[in-house]
Formats: sequence, structure tokens, C-alpha cells
Amino acid sequence: MDTEQENKNRNIMALLCSETWSNSACCGYVLFAAKSLGYSKEQISELISSINDAFGNHSVEEAKRKYEHSSGTF
Repeated sequence: MDTEQENKNRNIMALLCSETWSNSACCGYVLFAAKSLGYSKEQISELISSINDAFGNHSVEEAKRKYEHSSGTF
């Protein structure tokens, strides 16, 4: 993994472990990313709905472990 990606991963992990974390902040990041990828309003709405479902079904710790063990392969 290159240094830039390692730094990004560290920043994500720091956010997940910080007290400033919120579901709204997460959704904001998702909105930024989805718009940069050219998602339609319908796709963004579906994505945010799915994320909100995940918030209700998984803890922050579970999400953190899921990301850490993904090795960038989704």
C-alpha cells in the first residue's frame, strides 16, 4: 500500500475512533464521494438509505472492523 493510501486509512481510522464522529458526518462524506463519482439523485438517495439501515444494524466498532479487514477489496 502506498504512503498516500496509508495516510488516508489512518485519517479514516482516527475519525472512526474520535469523539467527533457522527452518522451525519459519515453521510456528508458519502454525499461528497457520490457526487464526485457522478451518482444520480436517485442513486444517492438509495445509498444514503442503505447507510442509514447499516447504522441501525451495526455498531461503529463492527463497521471499523469491516473496513480494517477489507484490504481495499470491496
